[in-house]
Amino acid sequence: MKNTVFRLLVFGSLLICLWVASPKSKSSQKTDQYLPVVITDEFQRKDGIVPANLRCGPAHLTAPNVVSQFQCALKNNTTTPITAANAIFTVTLDQSGTESRDEVSSVVDACLHDDFNEIGTRIGPGRETTVGLPGPVSYDDGTVKRIEIRIDYVEFEDGTEIGPDQMGSRIIKAMRSGAAKYREWLLSQYIKNGQSFSAIAPLIQNNDSLPAGLQFKDPNEQQGAISYRSRLRNLSQTRGTGEIEKHWKG
Repeated sequence: MKNTVFRLLVFGSLLICLWVASPKSKSSQKTDQYLPVVITDEFQRKDGIVPANLRCGPAHLTAPNVVSQFQCALKNNTTTPITAANAIFTVTLDQSGTESRDEVSSVVDACLHDDFNEIGTRIGPGRETTVGLPGPVSYDDGTVKRIEIRIDYVEFEDGTEIGPDQMGSRIIKAMRSGAAKYREWLLSQYIKNGQSFSAIAPLIQNNDSLPAGLQFKDPNEQQGAISYRSRLRNLSQTRGTGEIEKHWKG
């Protein structure tokens, strides 16, 4: 009998991470091992090339039920920049003779909001970005037997979309909506405080809960808001507040 559980992860060099916590394991004896990450459902050639592909290193297991880390590279083989993508990896578990599958979505998005809409953040032709697991995931019951990954969805700068799109485009659309909602709220605070960024800086300098007045349709919208805040904080630290205010005053 097979059971499948689906969870979400947002990961990659283009976007701050979301990790929806998996069940934490009870303490177990350390037995480091490595499993190959199997790439499945690869794209067929189109005009002589595979539009996008994955290559993966092995997964590191620090215990039979703990996947410590693994990373894959998603490569753009076309001449058009990739703006967003979703990969799904599956961990197959043996739970006392019963097989179960834990599916996790790993998303990158270079176009979370126009405030960060810079050409350099896209996955350009011939370039790669990282997808995979940013930290340990463990299971209360079961032994990890197999890890697989596949590309679910790719969005290109010219609007072209490829992949089975099990859920990638819906996740990305919701995240962008959540980012826009948070940005609108933050801009209202900026205007209320006399267009003083220093007055609202504390609102983005921590990871406190989002404002209670903001209404989100689903967790993906909420993650979009969190990601907008994180990217704005990073932008203010690396390029200064002027880079932000030129968008807000434009």
